[in-house]
Amino acid sequence: MSSSKDVFTVQLGDRAVTVPARCPHRGAPLAQGVVDGAFLECPWHGATFDLRTGKRLRGPVCSDLAVTVDGCPGQGEGRARPHRTEKGSRTDTASRGEDRT
Repeated sequence: MSSSKDVFTVQLGDRAVTVPARCPHRGAPLAQGVVDGAFLECPWHGATFDLRTGKRLRGPVCSDLAVTVDGCPGQGEGRARPHRTEKGSRTDTASRGEDRT
């Protein structure tokens, strides 16, 4: 994962996804979040975003992320390589349709 002041990059399979550095909900540093598959979870309030599209899947109401995949807005596919893992971290519930608010 690489970063600059305003964005950072996550490797999603063989594609590079550029993500805003701050969560649109309350400005949390998304580079400190957890990547699980194609999903990025905000470290502060659990907002979870699909890295392929930028869409918010669950968590506090906020705007979607403006992601770019290999230079194109929100068109990625595949699976990410987690950049951080934690014992006891939250599990991904997006596939089950659960919403954490």
